Amino acid sequence: MDSLRVIQFVTDVAYLLLGVAAVRAAIRSHERARLDVALLFGSLAVAVAVQEAQLLSCLPGGSCISSPVLTDLTVIVILILPYALLRLVDDIAEVPGWQVWLTLVALVALGASFIAAGPTPPSWLVLLLLVYLCVGTIYSAAAFVRRARTGVGLMRRRMAAIAWGCALLAATFVIATVSAALPTSEALTPIARLITLISGLCFWAGFFPPAWLSQAWRLPELLEYLRPTRALATHTDTTLDSEALAFERLISATDRTTGARRTLLILADPHANDLYLWSAPSARVSADGGIIGQALRSMRPAVIRSLQPQDLPESIIAVFGRDQLPRTAMLVPIAINQRPAGVLAAFADKGPMFVEDDLSMVQFFAGEAAASLQMQRLRETTSELEALREADRLKDEFMAVVSHELRTPLTAISGYADILLRNISGPLNERQERQTVGIRDAARRLLSLINDLLDVSKLQAGTLDLHVAALDSHAALVRAVASTRVIAVTKGVQIEVETPETEVAPVLADDDRLQQILTNLLINAIKFTPQGGRVTADATAEPSKRTPGGTEILFRVRDTGVGLAPGQATRIWDRFYQAESTATRRFGGAGLGLSIVRRLAELHGGEAQATSAGLGHGSTFLVRLPAAATSMAVVDAPAAQAPLATVAVDGPGPASGWPLVLVVEDDPHIATVLRTYLEADGYRVEVVTDGQIAIQAARSLSPFAITLDISLPKLDGWSVLNALKREPTTSEIPVIVVSILDNRDFGLVLGATDYLVKPIDNERLRGVLRRLSNGSQTSPGSILVVDDDPSVLDVFTSLLTADGWRVMTAPDGEAALATVARERPSAMLLDLTLPGVDGFEVMRCVRSQPATRDLPIIVVTAKDLTDEDRQRLAEGAQRVVLKAALRLEDLRRELRQLLEQHQERAGSSA
Repeated sequence: MDSLRVIQFVTDVAYLLLGVAAVRAAIRSHERARLDVALLFGSLAVAVAVQEAQLLSCLPGGSCISSPVLTDLTVIVILILPYALLRLVDDIAEVPGWQVWLTLVALVALGASFIAAGPTPPSWLVLLLLVYLCVGTIYSAAAFVRRARTGVGLMRRRMAAIAWGCALLAATFVIATVSAALPTSEALTPIARLITLISGLCFWAGFFPPAWLSQAWRLPELLEYLRPTRALATHTDTTLDSEALAFERLISATDRTTGARRTLLILADPHANDLYLWSAPSARVSADGGIIGQALRSMRPAVIRSLQPQDLPESIIAVFGRDQLPRTAMLVPIAINQRPAGVLAAFADKGPMFVEDDLSMVQFFAGEAAASLQMQRLRETTSELEALREADRLKDEFMAVVSHELRTPLTAISGYADILLRNISGPLNERQERQTVGIRDAARRLLSLINDLLDVSKLQAGTLDLHVAALDSHAALVRAVASTRVIAVTKGVQIEVETPETEVAPVLADDDRLQQILTNLLINAIKFTPQGGRVTADATAEPSKRTPGGTEILFRVRDTGVGLAPGQATRIWDRFYQAESTATRRFGGAGLGLSIVRRLAELHGGEAQATSAGLGHGSTFLVRLPAAATSMAVVDAPAAQAPLATVAVDGPGPASGWPLVLVVEDDPHIATVLRTYLEADGYRVEVVTDGQIAIQAARSLSPFAITLDISLPKLDGWSVLNALKREPTTSEIPVIVVSILDNRDFGLVLGATDYLVKPIDNERLRGVLRRLSNGSQTSPGSILVVDDDPSVLDVFTSLLTADGWRVMTAPDGEAALATVARERPSAMLLDLTLPGVDGFEVMRCVRSQPATRDLPIIVVTAKDLTDEDRQRLAEGAQRVVLKAALRLEDLRRELRQLLEQHQERAGSSA
């Protein structure tokens, strides 16, 4: 076989393979473009198959089998080539209909002429056939060239390959025409066969490129798009402008690589059940109907070849104009984390010839859009997180302002009320005194609400730190009951702690927060228990329900109060929840106490629960906290608070060196009320229940004062008063009659210092004892009050001066240091938030000087103390009194105790 025969054979095989591939593709997709490709290469395959069959049938002697039918068949399928090429051109560009019909008529006419001419057609007919083929292929080649010039990327390269294939095929027909006109041009035959082979390869590359070739053709445009886009997508500081630029480049790249007339990015609105055009957010697209909604719901790519106006929403029709609507759309859903986020829609006037290639490119850019959207949402989330952090910072700043700017004036209000109640500025009548008490109590309630709000804020933000230790469970409960006894007694509610039969295991808790939990439960129980009711509390150990093999401490508070309605046992733990709509008016409170209890219990790793048999049957509140490990040493309450003691509303019991008051009262409830009042004011208390023992106790104890009931067993109060005033050792002891009998004049005649009629007026009793204390004691010394609020300075000056102190004031840290160096006060009350030199620096400077390092300092502040603040205060302050919990009694008690300790240390060192 000579070389020309080899070339011809290879060419025939190539076109046969092209035909087979085209027919298979048409069978799989049934698309018009694929059918037209199958028509083109199927015709060529039939022609070369017939030609190859004839060549293979040639005998060695040179004669070949020839059949008129095969010859006619060959002519007809060759005549189909221009028509098939023109149909392919019409698939990618508009071809006038008359041209298609003219080609079809020429095909039929020439075919009929050849069949009619028989085995030996005239030469002019052969030339006419060749001219028809040349014109058809050249016209198609020119159309593919134009399409290649307007396209980019893979489409451009494939169109160029097809154009070359058509041009080379046209060249083959031109050579055939020349050969027919000049029979002596045998030298052109090898060139024609070689060109035909190259034409087949070009068609193969254009219509059926291998994967490696497609990837190589795509690479330049992809790299051009990806370089800046990736840089924008991964840049954390990308602005809205750069995000818009990234989407614009994506849309432009989709237009270029697919030949689309326009590409629209249609995004889902996360705040509404519809979509919108990215380029025009006000243009909405329904997500329920139309081709866009269907593509979004199906989450599958779709190609719509014959678009109708009813297929498109009005917003998209407005983009193109109703008279210039596109005919084809490629729709690819955009998904983020497998959830629909929008649709990338490429619209064209003519459908793509190579749907798989164009659709794959749209899918690629849809993935890019998803990545850009995800980055955009990540940036939005980051921005929202930053905004939340800023809001949280502002909230903390606001709470700090609340802590200082509200606590300070409220402290002044409460202090001014105390000044009025002590008659320092003149006596009050009964109505004025009652109104002043209301002012003071309202200020204290508001301070309590502010404290609760600060605690809720800390718990919600997770900034509340716990300092857990092994604590005596029963002792902690006893201390909590003692701190609330005055509230219960004042309301007429009996409160007690049940003694456990066996020793209760220690609880693992923060002592301050455990006291807050128990105190809130007890106050809640007292508040909702009517006069004459009962509140009991106990602590027991039981196996843990959540930790196998573990132990929990169960704190239980039971009351005989109003009870809970069905369904309220869980809701009462919610913030600001009241058990009934009128609860705020009947019982007071903001509904924060129990919510704080629950959050604190959970913060300890425990839980809080409530049970009730119904309205009117009382309630039981339970708090479960983890028990401490048996290997942990139990820490005493004072040590648990060390190294810094923070004075709350109810302090510890009176020290042994404080004034003693002898209470003579046979009613245990009245005696408890008196003891509570007096101990809260810093007095030691001894209680006796009959007159004879009272006289003996007065002789042996020499109390600072005596409160005396008249109705006593064995020896009545009149007789006791008469005996005390006749005996020299007891005649100077002040006796304050506290009786149900209103016989003031007779009591004063017998020598009583004052006469109070039950029910007990605590403020009046306190005033009497204060006057006695001021008249019997020398001045306690000088005190420096440092605060930048003039009202606070005024309050402290008035109250402390009334107690006998010589008061000096300083509005800032510099003035305080100068006064300390010049006056050497006995003690200092110091605020922390001062202009210029703050309270921490004042303490440091005072402690750094040998002459003042032992000066007693009590910090009185509205600042919300952090752990760092407490650590710094532990190095310089003896006591810290929070303005939110400030009472004059606490301050007087602390001053007296610190001065006694200071004098004891000075005496021992001397």
